[in-house]
Amino acid sequence: MPTKQSLPGGDPAAFKQLTTTTAGEDLRNLRSDLEFLNRLETEINHRELADKPTTYGLPDLNREQRDDETQEQYIEHQNEELREFITRLYIPKDGRKVWIKLSPAMLDFIGDMFYGRQNQAILWKGRGTGGSLCTAILMWLCLIYKSKSFTLMAGSSEQAKQMYQYTKGLWDCFPEMARNMLAAEPLQTETRLVNGTLLKIISASEKQARGKHNAGFVVDESCQEGEGTDRMISAAMQGAMSEPDYMIVMLSTFHHPIGLFQEVWDFADERGFGRFKWDVYDSMQKCDAGLETATKDDPLALNYCQTQCSLTEKQSLFDEMGESVDWKWKGCNGRSRHSQGFLPRKNVLIAKKMNRGTNVFAVEFENERPNWMRPVYDIEWVERSFVEADFPPPGTKILEKSVGIDWGLEGQTAMILTALCDVPTGAPLDPTSASPILREPPYKRCVIVLETQFMTGKLCAEAIKVLWDWAERFGQDKFYVYGDASHPFNNLEVSNEGFDCRPVPFNKWKDFGIGNCIKYFTNPGRLYIRRSLTGFLEQLKRYRQNKQGKPVKKDDHGPDAFLCAMIHFRFEERFGGDLELTPEELGESGAINYNPNFEGMSAVGNLPYSTPMPPQTEIPAAKIGNVETKRTSGGQVVVI
Repeated sequence: MPTKQSLPGGDPAAFKQLTTTTAGEDLRNLRSDLEFLNRLETEINHRELADKPTTYGLPDLNREQRDDETQEQYIEHQNEELREFITRLYIPKDGRKVWIKLSPAMLDFIGDMFYGRQNQAILWKGRGTGGSLCTAILMWLCLIYKSKSFTLMAGSSEQAKQMYQYTKGLWDCFPEMARNMLAAEPLQTETRLVNGTLLKIISASEKQARGKHNAGFVVDESCQEGEGTDRMISAAMQGAMSEPDYMIVMLSTFHHPIGLFQEVWDFADERGFGRFKWDVYDSMQKCDAGLETATKDDPLALNYCQTQCSLTEKQSLFDEMGESVDWKWKGCNGRSRHSQGFLPRKNVLIAKKMNRGTNVFAVEFENERPNWMRPVYDIEWVERSFVEADFPPPGTKILEKSVGIDWGLEGQTAMILTALCDVPTGAPLDPTSASPILREPPYKRCVIVLETQFMTGKLCAEAIKVLWDWAERFGQDKFYVYGDASHPFNNLEVSNEGFDCRPVPFNKWKDFGIGNCIKYFTNPGRLYIRRSLTGFLEQLKRYRQNKQGKPVKKDDHGPDAFLCAMIHFRFEERFGGDLELTPEELGESGAINYNPNFEGMSAVGNLPYSTPMPPQTEIPAAKIGNVETKRTSGGQVVVI
């Protein structure tokens, strides 16, 4: 500031005027700066609030778990909050509001993915049952609550348009939030938020699949026939997996029997995917048709469903010779009496009538696998037989052993060791009793797959070494070998070693063998397979039928060796009383529809027999996987 002495002439009046003017300017500048800072703070607060859905009346779906809540209570709270919120949303359609309804299966899918209980999901959904809508809701919730960007790969332009309409409709439910959170009007190819979060909809092309990666990746109608499409989907999934906190969702109807969707579904646990599934009956509105005929003994009026409603029908069950032996109810059969979906019964009846004479309704609406190229052994049957590597438990009696061999020259040789066992199911009734019956625990008889061995390009001598190892570990008595008859010299070498080797001609026994294995799989508790035998289990899951219902000759060495081993344990002879099948025991795939051309060989004894086993010798304590065995005074090998 100038001093009085520095002014020209030292005029006091001029000095007073100048100092007053300068102080006023400083005050105005200070006020302007404060106003700017206030506006900036207001804008920052506004931006922070604008990014929070709760600012617009949406619930706080990110609430942390309280100290007084159990995990189950917290999950129940989360799902209930989601249900209450989502069922207040609507989708505009033909100028009207269609309010969203959620079945329990839909709520589980959205809840598990949104709250991170799963980060990879595969959804097998029926046609028109709300799978795409649920996925659109999931992506929209993650955009606004988690700031997670997504790439949606649509199976067609029509599917892309549908998903765009779903997400735009959800924004339309909250116009003020849309104005503040969206950077621009949503487009069919892109929805961008002010905070940079993005929903990008792409087509299934090589260039798009290998483009910029987002943490979330969804592929709709992912069950495709072309191998090229599967490769593009895989590439896009790998890209998403490279991002932190990634999420992957595959959804589709199961209308192509083999491919990436089938692989991921069948091996979901191994690939880290959660399985989700619902069909047309899960998505139906609660059905009251015929309910007026209900009685005290039939409160759901199932008699009406089974005799008058076309959504329920009989399905025949066949034995291994293709003969119809029983039937089950197929379709709704009263399920929609309790459903909480949105589809009117009339719409479902029309869909079934339009597809009459084809398997379209069964496959795409009722979620049955296509009849051709389906697994020979249903995946659920196989997984139901899994036990841990330390099974069987101590005290198990190993009664008989059977090894199946599928020989390969330059290809793969597969060896499967099975055993008929008595597995203890409880404690002895009276350990001090003089009666041997009361001194022993109750037993459950079953067949266990104990060991497998796969060799490529090895001589027969290597297989014989494996046989001797198994015989020494599990006991040489009642030890049988069933070898593929197409390699007679290999079987002869095994016989010359002293093993009871019985050649199996596949042209006569394969159909019977598969039918025999199916009976074990469909009668729970009679067959167990160690989960650790991964190579064998992978081949068993991939074992497929062709269009004629015959097994495909590909990666079948393990399954062929398995059926050879199981021929020794013909189900009717071992567990004939269990053959009364129930629909619950058959799993999701329905009837046993394997239709073998059995050629009249009705007993294991018809197989050619070879030389007997060498004289019995004392077997020292040995290992069965992780457990020890010993020989009892009666000659049996037991687990200790």
